[in-house]
Amino acid sequence: MSPITTMCVGCGQATRHGLRCRDCATVHERLTRNAAYDSAAWRRLRGRLLGAHVRRHGWQCPGLDGEHPPHPSTDLTIDHIVPLRDGGELLDVANLRVLCRSANSARRSDDRGRHKAATGRPNTPLPVGLDPVRIPSKNPPEAA
Repeated sequence: MSPITTMCVGCGQATRHGLRCRDCATVHERLTRNAAYDSAAWRRLRGRLLGAHVRRHGWQCPGLDGEHPPHPSTDLTIDHIVPLRDGGELLDVANLRVLCRSANSARRSDDRGRHKAATGRPNTPLPVGLDPVRIPSKNPPEAA
């Protein structure tokens, strides 16, 4: 069965690639991707964490909140428990966990729905080059 043809939300051309044609999808990805994920420090940490997980548990997704029980997966990713836009730190190992891409995406979709319900605003990705909003520390530094 062939994919359904839809209209690209970016340019209005007919597409069989979801919401956007390939060209508009590439531009959208560039505009919305957090550039922090392109850093060498993130790539090294991600590789170390995934390697350690695979050595200990094999290619197994640990599952998520009962909705996604543990299961074999070769598509493992690193998930931020507290998203960057909500104050989570990019390289804080305590804020990271291994999930399969499917569980990570499902969690992200669920988080966006909760964010919109709580704030009335969609939880849209940040444009490249903008730092995520940080939650102020409970103990701000003393003024000099």
